[in-house]
Amino acid sequence: IVTGGSSGISEEAAKAALSKGAKVTCFLPEHQMSKKSKTISILKGVHSFFLLEGGFKTRNMLSVANCRLAIFIEGKWGTLNELSLAVDFGIPSIVFSKSGGVCSAIENICKSIGGRHKIYFVEGLEEAQTIISKILKIQ
Repeated sequence: IVTGGSSGISEEAAKAALSKGAKVTCFLPEHQMSKKSKTISILKGVHSFFLLEGGFKTRNMLSVANCRLAIFIEGKWGTLNELSLAVDFGIPSIVFSKSGGVCSAIENICKSIGGRHKIYFVEGLEEAQTIISKILKIQ
């Protein structure tokens, strides 16, 4: 699993992955290290940890470029940026469309833009698990 290395969803995903024995890679912008409350608290056990200069844009690019499947929950501008990168790179993406934030608007944005995307809109975990299984088997 590749995460942003911050608290919240990134941290919870990393904890869950580590508990199942998965490898976890974190990309954290350097300025986030000073914000201890927002920095991932489980660095012990993380497979790879990269402290980056260049802020969130650098993290977004590296995170997306290093995954085979992207999952989006809630989010703001950075999440929208990561989804755009995933589309550009041809990386399949799952968007939890009822999770709030930018993810609640992405489906309408995609309809407005048109074109072919590898974006799957889901409302629940079971639906996401089915899509994840299919995508990872294809790759």
